[in-house]
Parts: sequence; structure tokens; C-alpha cells
Amino acid sequence: MHLTDITVRNLAIPLKGQKTYFDDALSGFGVRVSQTGRKSFVVMYGKARQLKTLGKYPDKTLKSAREEAKTFLAAIPRYVHYHCLRSAEGFSFSLQSQKQSWYCQRVHTFVESTPS
Repeated sequence: MHLTDITVRNLAIPLKGQKTYFDDALSGFGVRVSQTGRKSFVVMYGKARQLKTLGKYPDKTLKSAREEAKTFLAAIPRYVHYHCLRSAEGFSFSLQSQKQSWYCQRVHTFVESTPS
């Protein structure tokens, strides 16, 4: 769906739960509409397809939310690096933690080798 100010304003409200409308112009960026009619700008990222809320409509404009999403998506390696550092406090020998450790090391190497 091509998100414009008019389409965001007129998005259908779901009967129950939430519905996310993703933008054709920017992959991962969208608007989540709740059954109460509340609209929030979101960005989906990572293998786990996590959602980050950027702000509520109409407090935040479509243009500013789209720019924030572009900035966030460009900075994902640094964002993941920060969370890898925070999760390094725990220690485990599980296969999942070994995979996470390997991934975090690769992200750290990438972040350290790219200019800020």
C-alpha cells in the first residue's frame, strides 16, 4: 500500500486486535491501527521481525516517521551491537547463546570497521 497523509487518515479500523499496513515505498515501515482507532507508525526489523514504534499519529507526521524509519533501518547494526553488549552480562553454554554470541561478534566487527 502506498502510504500518504490521506491514506493514513482514512485507514480502516479493525473489528478486533490490530492491523498493520506496510508502505510500498519503504520496506519495513508501516502504520499499525488498533481496534480503538489509535494509529502508530512502526518499523519492522531483524530476523525475528521485531516491531519498533516510532510514534503516534497525528502527533507525528508521516514524513517525519518515514525519515525516522530510514535513519533507524540504516543504523540497525549499531542498534543490534548495543543490545549485544547489554546481553553479554549473562553467560550460558546453550546452542542458542553460542549462536547469539557468534552473531554479536560479527556485528561488533562490522560496527568497529565502519565510520560513525
